Amino acid sequence: MTSPMHSPLQSPLQPVMRSPLEFRRRGGFNIASTNPSAIYDRTNLATLFQDSAGTTPVTAGSQPIGLGLDQSQGLELGPEIMTNYNFDSGGSGWNDTGSAWTFSGGKAIGTAVANNESLYQFGIITAGKWHRVVVDIESIDGDIALSLGGEYLNNNCTVGVNEYTYLATASGNANLIGTATTGNAVVNSFSVKLLAGNHQIQATAGKRPLTAGSPIYADFDAVDDDLVATFPSSLGAGCTVCRSLPGTGASITTGVTIGTTYTDNVDAHFLAIYTAAQWAALDAGQIANITALLNAKAGL
Repeated sequence: MTSPMHSPLQSPLQPVMRSPLEFRRRGGFNIASTNPSAIYDRTNLATLFQDSAGTTPVTAGSQPIGLGLDQSQGLELGPEIMTNYNFDSGGSGWNDTGSAWTFSGGKAIGTAVANNESLYQFGIITAGKWHRVVVDIESIDGDIALSLGGEYLNNNCTVGVNEYTYLATASGNANLIGTATTGNAVVNSFSVKLLAGNHQIQATAGKRPLTAGSPIYADFDAVDDDLVATFPSSLGAGCTVCRSLPGTGASITTGVTIGTTYTDNVDAHFLAIYTAAQWAALDAGQIANITALLNAKAGL
């Protein structure tokens, strides 16, 4: 890349993605090596966001958790899905429903973008997949919205780096689209990549747990707070749920039936979920290491 303006700028995910995850204790144990279906470590603030779209990171205690990233698959970003995402090749790969968009100097320039006129690429979004979307906007005047798979993520994009972690409910196009007010915009890049993992979300602000304690844990209000993870297929009967509970440490519950979603509402520093087959494959030493890790996450 010739300049930072032509690539997705650093996001709160970057520190996690630059190095292997460190779910370790003395002796080098890494819980990801035991092949769980999901790992949620609330003591790692880099994996928590205050909103369900992943735009505002959690940085301290007493903040809501709207998105908790699953770390079982290493938080790996896939390759760039968008063709010519940084406009270095002009308008190659891009479509315009009107004639508002031109390309110059590695930028997409929208002039008098009218209602429902959009800059887009076909078939980028895949239903049921998590996407990490980064739109870098140099300037904007008027209303330009971001739509993915037919769903609006932002009805009014702003100058700077607009970032989203998005579970697609439908397949479709990736669009920057004019809304009610005719607008002008200069866009430096529009990046979409798949984000591996089965992440937890809570779209309703009033139902989000808060970060609390030291070490940090997810503090649910015992009324209606919860975080929901969605899996590609049912995990089935005989699952094992491992938690690090505040003041208690290791809590391992076997014989749990989990379908394609799992609703979590239990205060915990750390949560790992295993299918029956995954747990059955572990030996006594691995289970002892998991127990020790859960205790350590609670500071015990």
